[in-house]
Amino acid sequence: MNIIYVGHLQEKSNSFARFKTLGMMGHSVFPVDIDSWLFTGHPVWDRTHHFLNFGPGIYRLGKEVLRLNRQVQADLIWMDNKPFIPAGCMRRIRQESNTRLIAVITDDAFGKAKDGWQILKKTMPLYDFHFVQRTVNIAEYQALGARQVLECDRSFDPTRHFPVVLSDGDQNKYGSEVGFIGTYAPHRARVLAGLIRKGIPVSVWGNDWSGKPEWQIIEPAYRGAAVYGEAYRKVLSGMKIALHFLRKENRDDQDSRTFEIPACGAFMLAERTPKHQRYFAERKEAEFFGSEEELEQKIRYYLDHPEKRQEIAAAGRKRMEAGDCSHEGRLNQILSVVTLFEKTR
Repeated sequence: MNIIYVGHLQEKSNSFARFKTLGMMGHSVFPVDIDSWLFTGHPVWDRTHHFLNFGPGIYRLGKEVLRLNRQVQADLIWMDNKPFIPAGCMRRIRQESNTRLIAVITDDAFGKAKDGWQILKKTMPLYDFHFVQRTVNIAEYQALGARQVLECDRSFDPTRHFPVVLSDGDQNKYGSEVGFIGTYAPHRARVLAGLIRKGIPVSVWGNDWSGKPEWQIIEPAYRGAAVYGEAYRKVLSGMKIALHFLRKENRDDQDSRTFEIPACGAFMLAERTPKHQRYFAERKEAEFFGSEEELEQKIRYYLDHPEKRQEIAAAGRKRMEAGDCSHEGRLNQILSVVTLFEKTR
């Protein structure tokens, strides 16, 4: 397929990894990095583009996608997460070509972080497909005129997420008894602070923790800002227990770390949700908790039972090796739906 891929394409992003994976799968993929059009360092327009979906960058981005499609006559224009393509551009594409328009939305357009979704909500009827992460999103999108709305969950990158054997120096730098990687959120802070008060040896990596509620308690356990690439693998590989809290603000019941943690060979202790239970056999491929009391109990148990912990971590890694939860597996899922639709038209 010829695919125009529109998204945040910084090298460390999951959007970039999905873009690269499509190319590795044999498709001709033409990138449009929205950051180069919308986020140029202008103090006013950058915020206006992001939060209000208005400004010269939005217009220029639309023109670039239209120009590129005229050049390559794409089979698909693929919007990764928050689309910024204005309605006028999308209508022109429909008038001029048979190009299909799809949006793969990883964040929650109807959650608490509602700013910046105006264009998506206005243009929903112009897309052929929306692929969303939450069951609740399906009816929300359909209410605004979306045509085909299907669920498609997150995934991991096998070229980035795999086990690492740490040297003694790396173990000192990255190793932890009980670790968590993630951005500050009130629920996460409250639970982590509770564990620290009870003497659990917690380590925390991530952004926006300093100065927030519970910071005084969490600060001694804080190991630094968000980690990526090799450092991310090493942090996960160095955890005896990798905690996984979802974002309540996004109404998540799975996310990228759902798959990245076991892919890195770490023992995952995650919030119990229907989707987590769908992907992993509880107590065999991952462990789950439904309350703070259960979380504390399982942390103490698995710290005292390393053989059982390692057995579950190895089974979780094997589950990821099946491939259906990799980027390629998810992208094939999306493309098979689009291809089937074309054959039955």
